Amino acid sequence: VMSAEVLQVTRYKKGEYYNWHKDGPSDSLSVYDNPANSFIDGKVRKISFSLILNDDFEGGDFEFCSYEAGESMITPIKAKRGDMIFFPSGMEHRVRPVTKGTRYSLVGWFVGPPIK
Repeated sequence: VMSAEVLQVTRYKKGEYYNWHKDGPSDSLSVYDNPANSFIDGKVRKISFSLILNDDFEGGDFEFCSYEAGESMITPIKAKRGDMIFFPSGMEHRVRPVTKGTRYSLVGWFVGPPIK
């Protein structure tokens, strides 16, 4: 059974960014231990998403990083207001520095049983 964590609104002002990270590896070592919340207890992050809420800013590109044969490949996403980006929670990603204005997005994570 899948469910979702509480959604978050993110705000990046000029010069702000979020460096490379993964939202969760989806394995049995990452299981939430929260008996008070049956929606996430015993589950792991599986699918992450970001909904871009505005486009009156510059910079702030969303980027993925993948690795093959010892080489890294960065894939920028030029998202605009209303675009949703879905990806496996274990995929490395970042938000580049905002150079003008303020970037807003709604982010969330779908959770489910760990990968066995």
